[in-house]
Amino acid sequence: FNKLKLLRINNIICNSQYTKSFIDNEYGVDSTVLYPPVSLSKNTKKYEKEKIIIYVGRYSRLQQAKGQEILIEVFKDLCKKGLKDWRLVLIGGSNIGAGDIVPGLKKIAQGYPIDVLENLPYTEVVKYYEKASLYWSASGYGIDEQQEPSRVEHFGITVVEAMTHGVVPLVVKKGGHGE
Repeated sequence: FNKLKLLRINNIICNSQYTKSFIDNEYGVDSTVLYPPVSLSKNTKKYEKEKIIIYVGRYSRLQQAKGQEILIEVFKDLCKKGLKDWRLVLIGGSNIGAGDIVPGLKKIAQGYPIDVLENLPYTEVVKYYEKASLYWSASGYGIDEQQEPSRVEHFGITVVEAMTHGVVPLVVKKGGHGE
């Protein structure tokens, strides 16, 4: 049925080469990649980077495997092995599909320099981007991206947002993150 719909469509646009590979294969088309726009920081003031590692992405179990639990567990392990003076800050929206994720993350983060923040205004998120040294994502970790493409990021706009603020990304090379 979807192939019949395509008879009336002139162009198909995808948000990454990763997405394009699935669309082209499924529908026998040659789609075009147009990466999503990302606003560049208009702030010309350079901030002193702090020992902050951030992750930005929704708290949800609807599709993607965001991996916030993995970040917390690995960060806790690093602290136990001697990591000092660093803070992990997880930022995300919890309006759709979050369920009990946020309270669970807060519980496993207790006693460590970890903040689990939800539903911040974008201006506050930008402040964290400006201060953070590292952007860390476990999205797609442990997922077979060919068998479960819906569970990995197809683009990962928060990675690009972080980079525009001078934050170094540490991401799982799966899905659109590889681009």
